[in-house]
Amino acid sequence: MKQIANILKYKLLAFLKLNKNPDFISVSKSIGSSSIYGIFAVGAYLFTKELLAYLLITLKLGTFLVHEFLSIVLFIFFLSINVGNIIVSYSTLYRSQEVNYLFTKPLSSTKIFLVKFLDNFFYSSSTLFFILLSFMAGYASFFHLDIVTIVLLFFTGFIPFMVSAASLGVIILILFLLIAKRIGIRTTVTILAVLYLTAIVFFFNSSSPVGIVNNVMKYYPNVDLYFGQLLPSFLKFMPNEWLSSSMYWLLKGKTSLTIGFSALQIFLAALLFIFALLMGSIFYRKTWLLIPSIMSTNKRKVNSVNTYSKHSPEKISIIKKDILLFRREPSQVIHAVILMFMLMMFVSSVSGVQLFSYQNSQLRAIIFLAVYIFNIFLVATLALRFVFPILSLEGMEFWKLKTAPVNQKIILFHKLLPSLLIILLISLLLTFFSTRIFSSEMIIFSLTTSLLITVGIIFLNFSMGGLFANYKEKNPIRISSSQGASVTFLATIFYMTFLIFILYFPVHDYFEYLSARLKFKDVDFTTPLLIVFLMTLILLLVSNILIQKTLKKDY
Repeated sequence: MKQIANILKYKLLAFLKLNKNPDFISVSKSIGSSSIYGIFAVGAYLFTKELLAYLLITLKLGTFLVHEFLSIVLFIFFLSINVGNIIVSYSTLYRSQEVNYLFTKPLSSTKIFLVKFLDNFFYSSSTLFFILLSFMAGYASFFHLDIVTIVLLFFTGFIPFMVSAASLGVIILILFLLIAKRIGIRTTVTILAVLYLTAIVFFFNSSSPVGIVNNVMKYYPNVDLYFGQLLPSFLKFMPNEWLSSSMYWLLKGKTSLTIGFSALQIFLAALLFIFALLMGSIFYRKTWLLIPSIMSTNKRKVNSVNTYSKHSPEKISIIKKDILLFRREPSQVIHAVILMFMLMMFVSSVSGVQLFSYQNSQLRAIIFLAVYIFNIFLVATLALRFVFPILSLEGMEFWKLKTAPVNQKIILFHKLLPSLLIILLISLLLTFFSTRIFSSEMIIFSLTTSLLITVGIIFLNFSMGGLFANYKEKNPIRISSSQGASVTFLATIFYMTFLIFILYFPVHDYFEYLSARLKFKDVDFTTPLLIVFLMTLILLLVSNILIQKTLKKDY
C-alpha cells in the first residue's frame, strides 16, 4: 500500500506542478481557461434553475416526472462513462509507456492495475465532476437544499454511480480481451456493439419518456404524487433509477428511503470495484502480454501500391497517411465504431419524434431545440474526440511540417479535411432526419445553421488543439480528455447555450405559424441566420489567429 500511495503522491504533484517561469502565453492560457470554467459554472447553475422552474412551475409536470427525466439522462450518463472507460482504459492499462516502465519494477500487477485504474478514473472524470457540481448547485438552490445535504448526495450518490460505471467498463474490457484472443477482435467488437445497441433499444422502448408522460398526465392536476407503479419493473434494479429516486425522496423528506437507495448505490459500486480489482489481479498481466498476439490477428492485407509514390501529389499523400495511421490504431477504430452505433440509435429515435400532437407552441419549440442542440452536442463530441488531437498526434516530429517545402496552411487544412467532411456529413444527416417532417423552409433553415455551426465548432477544436498541443502524448483519447480539451468543450457548450437563445425566437414563431396564430411572413429566419453566419465567421477568424500562433511556436 505504501508503494501505491507513493506513486499516487508523485502523480498528484506532477498534475499540480506550476510553471516557475511563466510567460505571457502560459498566463493568458490560465486566465482564459479559468474564465471559461467560471462562465460555464455560472451558466450551468442558472440554466439548471431556469429549466427546473420551467418544468415545475410553467408546465407543472411535477417532481416525479422531472426526476424520471433525470433518470433517463443519468442512464445516458452511465453509458457514456462506461463506454468511455472501456476505450480509455485500453490505452491507459495496455498502451501506456508508463505501464511498460512499472512492469520492470518490483511491483505486483494488482498494484499497477489499481494505480492506473485510479489514474484513469480521476484524469478522465475531473471535468465531469466540475459539470456535476455546477448543475447540482442549481438543483440545490432551486429546491433550497443546504450545502451539507448536497455534499452528502454527491459523495453517496454521484461518486458511487460513476465508480460503478467505470469499474464495469474495466471488467468488460478485460473480458473483451480474453474473448478476442479466442474468436478474434473484429468478431468480439461486433458482439459487444450489438449487445450495447440491444440494451439501448430495450431501455428506450420499455421506458419511453413520451409513454411515461402520457401515463402520468392521466392524473392531472394531481401529478406531484408518486407513480412508481407505472414504471417498468426492471427500472427498480438500475443504478440511474436508484440515484434519481434518492433525490426524489430527499425532496419529499423521506430520509429512510434516500438512505436505502444510497446504500444500494454504494454497495453496487464497492462490489463492482472489488470484482474489477480481482479480475485485474488475476488477468491483467496475462492480457497485457496477450496484446501483441491479439492485435496481430487484426492485421489487414495492405495494398502493395506505394502510397507515397512520386506520381501521388503531396496533398493526397497527407490524407492517405492520416487515414492509414487511423486504421492501424485499434482504440481509434473501436471508438469510432461505438460512436457510429450510438449515432445510428439516436437517428432512429429522433426520426420518430412527433411534435404536432402538442398544442403549446412554447413546448414544441423547446422540444425541437432540445433535439437540435443534442445534434450539435454530438457533433461537438466527435470534433473533440477526432479533431482536437490531430496536431498533437504529429508528436515531436511536428517540425517536419514547418520545414516541408509546401505551404504550411495547406498541409494543416488537408490534415483536417477528412474529419471536416465526415463530421459535416453526419451533422447534416442528423439535422435532416430530425426535421424532415417539417416544411421545406424549416428544413433549409435547420440544415444551413447546422452547416455553419458545425464548421465553426470543427475549426475551433482544430485551432484549440494546436494552442493546447501536447506533442509528447501519443494517446488520442488522453489528449481529448486533457485540460485544454475540457476548456474547448466548455467553450463549445457556452456557444451552444448562446445558440439556444438565438434560435428560440424563429422556431417559436414557426410553431405559432403552424398553429395559425401568425402569418408565415412574420416568421423571421433571416436575422438569426445572419447572426449564426457572423458567429461562424468570428470563430474562423479566431481559429486562423490561433493556427498562426501554433505555426510560430518553437519546438
